[in-house]
Amino acid sequence: MGKPIIRFIFADLDNTLYPSSEVISQIEMAVAWALKDAAPIGSRLRDAKIEYIAEVYKEAREKLSSDAKHFPYIFEHFCVEETERLNAAARVAYHKAKFGLLRLYPQVLETIIATRENNGFIWGEY
Repeated sequence: MGKPIIRFIFADLDNTLYPSSEVISQIEMAVAWALKDAAPIGSRLRDAKIEYIAEVYKEAREKLSSDAKHFPYIFEHFCVEETERLNAAARVAYHKAKFGLLRLYPQVLETIIATRENNGFIWGEY
């Protein structure tokens, strides 16, 4: 059997198919609100400004490659005990925001169809 023929190579750059940087920023804010709301009364996390919590979350995402380490990084930063309540609040907020905000730019689907119909090439602007 011969090697399979590659018919298409599809690449996506940030903000090409959907406004990813805008989505990421909104996800950071959603997680920050959820953590602040779920944090124990009187804790540094509960008393912190939303923008600062979101900034610490962004810092965690940039420093740590593993998704599993992002929230513990925030808990450690704010000297708050990692609890199931905080973890659940953060993860639910993250997934709810991510799936609720992912919207393709209006012409993405017709561009993909045009690419398929033109043997993988796009002619003109889409």
